[in-house]
Amino acid sequence: MDPKQNNEVKKSNEVRKEIKSLKIELPPSLFTYLKENDKRLEEVKHLGGHSVLGTTYLIELKSIKDDTPENSVLRLFTANRTFEFEFFISKAMGLNGVSPKILFEDHQAKFWVQEYVKDNIFLRPGKKVNDECIRQIGVYLRKIHTFSPAMKPPDTYGLIGRVKARVKNNFQKFPDLAKFQECIDIEDKILKIFEKNSEKCFCHNDFGYGWNLLWDQKRLWVIDWEFSAIFYPYFDIGETISLLILNDQEKEIFLNGYYGRPRTPKEEALIYLGEIFALAHNALCSISIIRELKTKIDDKFFDSVNEWSGLRTGKSRIEKGEIGDNTGNVRIGVLMYKQAKIYIDSPKFQNLMKNLDN
Repeated sequence: MDPKQNNEVKKSNEVRKEIKSLKIELPPSLFTYLKENDKRLEEVKHLGGHSVLGTTYLIELKSIKDDTPENSVLRLFTANRTFEFEFFISKAMGLNGVSPKILFEDHQAKFWVQEYVKDNIFLRPGKKVNDECIRQIGVYLRKIHTFSPAMKPPDTYGLIGRVKARVKNNFQKFPDLAKFQECIDIEDKILKIFEKNSEKCFCHNDFGYGWNLLWDQKRLWVIDWEFSAIFYPYFDIGETISLLILNDQEKEIFLNGYYGRPRTPKEEALIYLGEIFALAHNALCSISIIRELKTKIDDKFFDSVNEWSGLRTGKSRIEKGEIGDNTGNVRIGVLMYKQAKIYIDSPKFQNLMKNLDN
């Protein structure tokens, strides 16, 4: 074996060793695709975020011809979970210029390779999000809401029901979490208002989560369609405002991008309720995934946590290690719950609910 071939084998073995350390096994068809396109796999890394149906990896590649570096994204699903709908939407959105394009897919092995866009817009304390980025968030959300999938999407009510079931199960296991019952109650009340006052459309349903919105300094890209379904547009709108913690000026830029016209009083009211619904729903999602608790979640714990909006001012913080941690998830849920509570207890909320319920 000549030195060059020996070096290639060594690199391949090093990569396979690293893959084993991640406890994943890459499908053979991925290597076939890379070989056919004169690419060599250099490294595989977890690519942030949390997914229910699969895991996303950054795959670092080099050209076999001249060692030019290149990055792609690998979306790898567990063997016993279907990925057909998310794949269909991701591919359609790639063709429509909303998502990065899918470069290669293998339905049998349940994975695809996608273009890589480097930077997300996950909230960073003290860092101002680009105004043009915020405007485009509105523009692209409107594109999503006017998209008609050829494959019939699920209905978001199923997802909401599953979250509630897990939450109620956790109420029994961890009685302190029963404080979150108010989030269930308010979610139910706002859903009734949406049913009376809004048409449904295709929704992303996780749109405001910063890891799902990518900004390449020129334009926006949207990823992670695993929760996309038919629902009320005001959830996506409210979730964007609440999860990105947009201030009044940023909110106006976002909504101008979405509507491109003045908003009616009824639309303003439904947007406000959408923000509250998103806070309550995401608070429930945070505690639905709790498996064990070593910290007592009592009144003292609740009182020690500030509101969600405090993340923008620095009064509240989410440490990296808290995301995915049981106690950290409860604290994130409390942050959202307390912010929703501010809105729920306001006279404005009571008046809107009364007027829209008639």
